[in-house]
Amino acid sequence: MRATSFAISLALVGASVAFPTSSGAGAAGYPFTDSPSKRQTTDFDSVNQKIDVSGEHEFRPPQSEDKRGPCPALNAMANHGYINRNGLTNLYEATSASNKVYGLGNDAAAAFAIMGVIYGGDPSTGDFSIGMDPKPGLSGTHNKMEGDASPTRNDAHVNNGDASTLDLNYFKRLYNSVPGMESAEGESAHFDMNTMAVHRDWTRNQSIAVNPHYFTYSSFFSGPIQVVFVSTLAHLLLPQLVANHSVEHPGGILNHNGLKDFYSVTGSGTSLSYTPGHERISENWYRRRDDYTIANVLQDFAKIIPKYPQFLSIGGNTGKANSFAGIDPGNLTDGVYNARNLLEGNNMMCFV
Repeated sequence: MRATSFAISLALVGASVAFPTSSGAGAAGYPFTDSPSKRQTTDFDSVNQKIDVSGEHEFRPPQSEDKRGPCPALNAMANHGYINRNGLTNLYEATSASNKVYGLGNDAAAAFAIMGVIYGGDPSTGDFSIGMDPKPGLSGTHNKMEGDASPTRNDAHVNNGDASTLDLNYFKRLYNSVPGMESAEGESAHFDMNTMAVHRDWTRNQSIAVNPHYFTYSSFFSGPIQVVFVSTLAHLLLPQLVANHSVEHPGGILNHNGLKDFYSVTGSGTSLSYTPGHERISENWYRRRDDYTIANVLQDFAKIIPKYPQFLSIGGNTGKANSFAGIDPGNLTDGVYNARNLLEGNNMMCFV
């Protein structure tokens, strides 16, 4: 827990130093929590928003020696040459590419990249593998960065230690949760925030039901960052960062075809297949008009938590399925924060 908190703290400081243009002029001490909302506008910039997938950025499937891992966004950027195609990247490249391609704010992108370096790479150089080698790589960071209950991956404990490979049953459940895939593959369908919140509720309940060690690691509960933020955030980021913000849909739309491309799935209807490591950026795909910063992340959490307070529940199963034991945030903070006041003011960011 302390290491994770250190990683996030370092990320926030590092982002402000290395990427000073990130949004972050908020309350003293917690610069990202009270920043003015800079949400999607209806403006459309066909030149700066369109992501090139031709020439040097054409899709090329990974070669046998190339590294691919649990993060579909990094896999796709490697397959299109926005980070090193061999899957070995570094703090600056991963941060810059995540901002350029997906519109992830430099503050948030740096936070993820720094955790990748600390837990999966070499802090002395800033290098890390998006796959397994050199070990641990991102494939070796399960329950150190993202915990169990992934949107499309099975829990490591119930999948022979593999939390990187897409589980097609998980994907199909998400894919089929939005109607319309039989008509032009659901071109007007949209995997929006509400859809992903429902799916997050299901993945959490599914893990509790089948994984006796859900959210537990080395005999102690994993830290609140993984539990409260990263695993839930993996669901909520899809409509914000993977949606196509085209002239027809400047606010963004993520349909069935876009979902398949992002998760390396091909086929249609009930005949779907998965090819590991072949994630791609769709043709004629446009990134967000503005950046999705840490302030925006917290705003989205504040919108979704009143309906799904269990997403803030810290704890895990205790050695058998359906034995979830929660931890009162007050016990972690000497009574300063509790489940009631976490969403008030700066409390969530201070708790992190």
